[in-house]
Amino acid sequence: MKAQGSAMLTAPERTDPSSTGLPETPPTPVVRAWFVHERFAAFAASSPGGIAIEDSRHRLSYRQALDWADALADRLRAEGVGPEQVVGIHLDRSAEAVVTMLAVLRCGAAYLALPPEYPEDRLRFMVRDSGARVVVTGDAGLPAGLADLAVAVPVGRPETSPRPASAIAPAVVRPANLAYVIYTSGTTGLPKGVGVTHANVANLVGEAQRYVRFGADETFLQLSPLAFDPSAVEIWGALAHGSRLVIAAPSYSAVDELPSVLAEKRITTLGLTPPLFHSIIEKRPEALDGIRQIMVGGDILSAAKSRVYVDRAVGRGVPATLMNVYGPTECATFVSAQSMAEVPAETTRVPVGPPIAGAGLYLLDEELRPVGLGEHGEVYIGGKPVTRGYLDRPGLTAERFLPDPFGTEPGARMYATGDEGVLDERGVVAVIGRLDRQVKVRGHRIELSELEHTLRLHPDVRDACVLLADAGSPREQLVAHIAVAPGAADDVTARLAAHAAAALPAYMCPGRYVVHQQLPLTHTGKVDRKLLAEWTDTGPAAGSTGGGTPSEPLTAAEELLTAIWRKNFESEAIGPDDDFSALGGTSILAIGIVADAQDAGLPLTLVMHYKNPTVRRAAAALATASDRGTSDE
Repeated sequence: MKAQGSAMLTAPERTDPSSTGLPETPPTPVVRAWFVHERFAAFAASSPGGIAIEDSRHRLSYRQALDWADALADRLRAEGVGPEQVVGIHLDRSAEAVVTMLAVLRCGAAYLALPPEYPEDRLRFMVRDSGARVVVTGDAGLPAGLADLAVAVPVGRPETSPRPASAIAPAVVRPANLAYVIYTSGTTGLPKGVGVTHANVANLVGEAQRYVRFGADETFLQLSPLAFDPSAVEIWGALAHGSRLVIAAPSYSAVDELPSVLAEKRITTLGLTPPLFHSIIEKRPEALDGIRQIMVGGDILSAAKSRVYVDRAVGRGVPATLMNVYGPTECATFVSAQSMAEVPAETTRVPVGPPIAGAGLYLLDEELRPVGLGEHGEVYIGGKPVTRGYLDRPGLTAERFLPDPFGTEPGARMYATGDEGVLDERGVVAVIGRLDRQVKVRGHRIELSELEHTLRLHPDVRDACVLLADAGSPREQLVAHIAVAPGAADDVTARLAAHAAAALPAYMCPGRYVVHQQLPLTHTGKVDRKLLAEWTDTGPAAGSTGGGTPSEPLTAAEELLTAIWRKNFESEAIGPDDDFSALGGTSILAIGIVADAQDAGLPLTLVMHYKNPTVRRAAAALATASDRGTSDE
């Protein structure tokens, strides 16, 4: 059985481009290679002067980028890099990082992003676990904790003279070889590496896809962190089709600069997380008016806010596409896409949409049988997006990657997502939650058990339970409930915050800690998570002064900013000296605070906000900037 009226959706039902409202992508006769790095090289040969990669320091043509990549590939090969080997990239989001990815693929190897802002212990684990013997780095070199694990290869500088066409012989690479590795949160307390193949990438951004239009006249913005799988769509969706790739700043200033970058760089194709999309629509909807293709994925998308973008485009009489995209890292980023132009604003369960070309989307019961209309089941994914599995974890791979009874290829497998779905009256799947304890925080996938494991390693902790509070709102944050050990220090919450920050990426750290002598239990002796989710006696976040009467009178700017902070945090227990991060502040809350401040006449920017993370410091910075005639304090 297949849709409609079935829980099995397969790609052949999606071959008509008119079903997405997009024009059919014209063929590209010059580029027919299977691998994305070969497609890049073909454009370097056919359109050498076309701009490929642009950031704040570089503007590289396809030929210049390829020459730089090949020079780096020579150095990597000298270190023995080849197929099925993993090469770390310890670089910020930048032209250098993308060129390095290209160089690694030209060697036949697989790349692994190692974000410089990650804690050193986590980077060490990723390097050891992946078997990366070589790491490409910038001028600063490798941190001391990595220097003893891998050989550092400098990324170098753009080549100043063209290289002979025969200077580098392409590595012998097969579709089943690894292209890149991405680490996701793990239930055992340790992250796990997902091995994505060249065949997976080729399907994701291949010419058969219609979830967005790929082509040389598109300009993609590379905004996703390099350690997250949407970056593959941004980078190779652009560079495998002769498009221009504009790379956002590597820090929080990327969000601050987003409206101006979208306009100045004439971005046509953009990927966003739902929280960021929602915030822009609420605060600055005009910033997206020039974008004709937007992919939103990683969490639940609001149909009402999507309608604002669609209606603005219709009102201007311009073609625009907004796609709700769905898929896990284990299935190479996206496996389905729903055009939001087809979804009414009052829809409460936005469907994940039909599968992309090459993908299969199944909603199955516990016996792996398709469910009927209105019934619930687990979402399974089959077809070409299914990745190799978890690096060196055959048991976990076998548990989650099962034989696909609906597949047509020998040895076909399907991935058990753990997502709970329901089949609506049209035979379309809508994801309604999780069947396990995995959560999404501002688009980032997190296994709560990994956080709990990390917190339990602290000597002051007897037990820990982490929950997601205010899910889907700008105040969304992780709350850690802690049962403290006898004799725990008075400043245990500050100690735990420092402990988490030293072991986990910032997006995984709890924003609030609640101390208990003992965690509440159910009648079966398990932690009562339902009771903790309803717990109201949370007290102030670490770093909060609890509001109250300030010791010094507030200036007019301080009073205004305090009111804005309290509005966005939805809490009166905030004082002028409370630290934004310690309160559990997020990038989405920061956008709201800055937008409200600007609407009130204060020239606050995100850069200024993050450099001055209290009301009193922000007000002082505004006063100083006013005296100097600047806004970058």
